[in-house]
Amino acid sequence: MDIINKEKELGIGFTLIESNKKKCAFLDSVIKTLNLNSSIVNDRAENINNTYDLIIARAVAPLPKFFDYCKQISKKDSIFILPKGRKWEEELYQLKKKWNYKVNIVKNNKMIDKSGGVTLVLSKVKKK
Repeated sequence: MDIINKEKELGIGFTLIESNKKKCAFLDSVIKTLNLNSSIVNDRAENINNTYDLIIARAVAPLPKFFDYCKQISKKDSIFILPKGRKWEEELYQLKKKWNYKVNIVKNNKMIDKSGGVTLVLSKVKKK
């Protein structure tokens, strides 16, 4: 995302949240090498006090647990982009028990990804 941001001169800042120090060091070297407009926070999402407009996460936790982790960093109008595996329907069903939301489901290209997964774009996420 930040590479497109730089190429199009959009001036948008990105914050990467990563709890693993080794991964943070790698991300920091990529950011410096590519001169990207990003910063890294070495912590867990549930410990962060800032809020964000767009939250993108991969392989963090099942949806109900993920939104418990992220409730503190999201705004009322935050948008979430979440790649999910083949159990995505069950996760959405479980999420509906505790959360209200709007969802767009983007099916993965079967030639590239045969996992049965999708990318979920959620908005208006609110705890019941």
